[in-house]
Amino acid sequence: MLEGHFKSDAIPDTGHPDRDAGSIQIRAEDPLRGRPVPNAFAALATLSGAQAASEIAVATTRLCPSPAMQRIAGVLPRIARQAPTVMITGESGVGKEVLARDIHRLDARRRKGPFVAVNCGGLTESLLESELFGHERGAFTGALRTKEGVFERAHGGTLFLDEIGEMPAAMQVKLLRTIQDRAITRVGGESSVAVDLRLICATHRDLRQLVQDGAFREDLYYRIHVISLHVPPLRERPEDILWFARRVLAEYAAKYPDDAKTLSVSAESQLLCHDWPGNLRELRHCIERACILTEGPCVESLACLEVNEVPYVRALRHEGETLAGYVSGRERERILEMLIANGWHIGQTAASLRISRKNLWEKMKKLDIQKQKAQLIGRESSVPRPVRQRRNATVAEPPCN
Repeated sequence: MLEGHFKSDAIPDTGHPDRDAGSIQIRAEDPLRGRPVPNAFAALATLSGAQAASEIAVATTRLCPSPAMQRIAGVLPRIARQAPTVMITGESGVGKEVLARDIHRLDARRRKGPFVAVNCGGLTESLLESELFGHERGAFTGALRTKEGVFERAHGGTLFLDEIGEMPAAMQVKLLRTIQDRAITRVGGESSVAVDLRLICATHRDLRQLVQDGAFREDLYYRIHVISLHVPPLRERPEDILWFARRVLAEYAAKYPDDAKTLSVSAESQLLCHDWPGNLRELRHCIERACILTEGPCVESLACLEVNEVPYVRALRHEGETLAGYVSGRERERILEMLIANGWHIGQTAASLRISRKNLWEKMKKLDIQKQKAQLIGRESSVPRPVRQRRNATVAEPPCN
């Protein structure tokens, strides 16, 4: 069995013209000790050609546009084709189950089968055993009939075990045996039942630390870390915030076409300066709440966000009193937004803005747009600072398109 730890940052940028878009180098290592595992993923490094390009294109359009998420999207088709066990880590709300469903959808052999998800942290030990492995009639008080567990229900498809770090020690032993044998024994049963499925596990906890603390079995850790994908939190990929917010707005408009909404510049600024501890889940709920409570087609502000403005957002506004100052501020904001959306790729940004590369460079120099400065300001503390304004100055809020 292939074992190792997948490093998403080890995937080359397939958009580079000098690199082969159908060849992805994957490096494996011992997940606890950091030592290389030679040839661990040789079987995953052979997909190439038109099929790979098509599958990667589909995957990249479904995930957020940040470089970190696009690197993950680029390797998903290969993982879906051959990896029997996958581990997804990341904070709560980053979209681990969405990633698991994408892996299931990209597998031509299993996507017609069921996708079964279960939260290991939401059940007691006795209920969890019955939920995972099923039980025979009369196995315990109240077992009036035979019940299939999630392993049997996911046969031919994908089983997603969320929050596996919360699994009790006794269940870890049984899960390890099930993964090794690809067979389960129901509670109260004697014969084993073979299962054919892909197992995807997810957790927001540090399993390495749990192994060192003795709270998680080391042998199970190695067994489920065939391939590991880490989804970074939303605060580390701010270029995904407005993209995802607009996607939620589009979903709302499709569901309620007579009540479509857009975001004002002020509302977008609020989104950008919030740190999103609940990640994409919190962002989705915030946008949906604003759509429901806002009368009219434009969401002017997001009252649900109690945040302090950071200097980065104030700098985008360019609170000028003249028309020239206002236009300059809006131009700078639009260019910076497109640069972030395109990963600071000058050619792609120029094409998106329908201007030449030279013109874009000149505007960036004139408006003092620098990648390093924007990133540095974006990481500053959100503690508010006094803003010096001229007395009796008014700030024009642009209309919402």
